[in-house]
Order: sequence, then C-alpha cells, then structure tokens
Amino acid sequence: MMSDADREMIADNLRALFAVHWPAETAVERSQVPAEVARVWAELVAQGFDRVGLPDGPGLEAGVVILCEAGRANCPAPLIPAISAN
Repeated sequence: MMSDADREMIADNLRALFAVHWPAETAVERSQVPAEVARVWAELVAQGFDRVGLPDGPGLEAGVVILCEAGRANCPAPLIPAISAN
C-alpha cells in the first residue's frame, strides 16, 4: 500500500513533467500530431511510467495516480495499453 506522500510525489512529478512536455494550453492541438504524442511518451518511458505493474516498476496503485494525472493533462500517451499489457 502506497503512502499519501508517495502518491503525492508521483502526482507532483507527473504534473511537472506535463507542464514542460505537454502544456495544458496546447494539449488538444498537440494530440493531433503523432510526433508530439511520441515525444511525451518517450519522456514518460524515460521516467519508468511504462513499467507500472511489473516487478521492477511502480505498482498498480501508482498506475491509478499516473492515469489520473495523464487525464488531468489531457495527454493521450498509451498508458492504459502499457499498464494492461504489464
């Protein structure tokens, strides 16, 4: 079970990542450009967010936080398929 501090740390890190790599004010336009989606996905992978549910990755509880923050940022990165596959 994750602590509140761990959940908040993940959420804060993702908010910072999205603020730089997927700003809310351009999210809709950027979501129409596959290269932009690939770029933010590469950032998420670099941070290990594609490994949710794997033994060496964040747990499934962290996956909920990750999906919530991606939704808040209106980011279409393929997190659900990655989490489901893991």
